Amino acid sequence: MLKYFSGGDVNKTIIIWDVKACPIPEGLDSYDIWKNVQKSLSNIGYPTTHILEFRAYCDYFLTDDSRPSGPYIPLMHASSGDSKEAEDERRKKILVELLCEAGENRSRMNLLLIIGDVSEQTQFMRALKFLKEAKPHNVFLALPRPPSSEDLVATVREVWLWETLAVGGYPMGYIPSEDDSDYDSSDD
Repeated sequence: MLKYFSGGDVNKTIIIWDVKACPIPEGLDSYDIWKNVQKSLSNIGYPTTHILEFRAYCDYFLTDDSRPSGPYIPLMHASSGDSKEAEDERRKKILVELLCEAGENRSRMNLLLIIGDVSEQTQFMRALKFLKEAKPHNVFLALPRPPSSEDLVATVREVWLWETLAVGGYPMGYIPSEDDSDYDSSDD
């Protein structure tokens, strides 16, 4: 069953990925991530034929397997450093893009953020609350660890653990129904 907003319009989907916070899991590549994220969204009823953008924030200059490659996911340059300043720079770029996308697209849309825990970042929390209440967009999160804040969970529609989203799985706490097209009861 596809999920629509009132009026029957199919949602547009924008995906923004912080590769430093949520690196490519071992054994997967960019194409696997692309297909598995589509599968995860489709599993819970969101159409994946309307993915407008899937962007990865990472260091252009990395030459190892830690950076996505191929035509599936465009790269946006951001520092890969481990310092607080590098993390803040990446998150600030992601926050600006998130708000620009929401502002440019007047219709309601799906926004999937693959990012570290932002519950302690006031600007991010305000932006997520704004997008939920004022717009109201469907905002999804994928995090490397379970969320540390109930406020963060309350500001978004669904939360995945990154390891689960990367392999095409369901969000945290989601119980598949028999109506879910990809649900296989033999997995129980």
